[in-house]
Amino acid sequence: MKRFLPVLAVAALIVLSGYVHGLWTDRWTVAQEVENAAQRLESLVPELEDWQSRPLELDARQREQGGVVGCMLRRYENQRNGKAIVVLVTCGRPGPMSVHTPEVCYVGAGYRMSDPTRRKLTTNVYTSPTRERWNGSAKATEFWTAKFTKGQGVEDSRLRLYWCWRGAERWDAPDNPRVAFAGQPFLYKLYVIQELVSSDEAMDDAQCREFIARLVPELERGLAKQP
Repeated sequence: MKRFLPVLAVAALIVLSGYVHGLWTDRWTVAQEVENAAQRLESLVPELEDWQSRPLELDARQREQGGVVGCMLRRYENQRNGKAIVVLVTCGRPGPMSVHTPEVCYVGAGYRMSDPTRRKLTTNVYTSPTRERWNGSAKATEFWTAKFTKGQGVEDSRLRLYWCWRGAERWDAPDNPRVAFAGQPFLYKLYVIQELVSSDEAMDDAQCREFIARLVPELERGLAKQP
């Protein structure tokens, strides 16, 4: 029996490594669950007071590179001061959704990333998916945030990005999303993008954080509905 122990140990190691690889490559993901989650984005249009939105298109190349099965992409404009914020919510298998981050897509497009920071933002809470307005309570939602700059002069393009992910339960911004969300049937990814047109970036960031506080519960309410 002892001479078979090494063989059994190797076999167990192969099975275990195969299972782990299956989690990392989403081999065990149920395709229908991904499709159902992606369909929730088709009619998702978060409505926020003082902000009017219009749809934008995510081109086919970006969808393919990011492993996007479904997405919502909208540009919001504040009717009081003209500030604009773009919201992108994508859905797909956990593997592609977790590795295709701003460090990949924006830096690959020529932007320089600076000051990456993980930040907890206070977001409003709905008591149920059917409520029309938030109930006055709040919770902390964790995001990654960074600045992205493209160009060398006064015409620089400067962006502030906030991003996080949501599995089956809540939005989060882990150190290693690939590991944190391994085994999830699907994964949502949220980008909130604001162009920094003012030299007073703190003021722009404050408005962006206020926008996120109102956006997140609207997303939760919409995603809670069945397709």
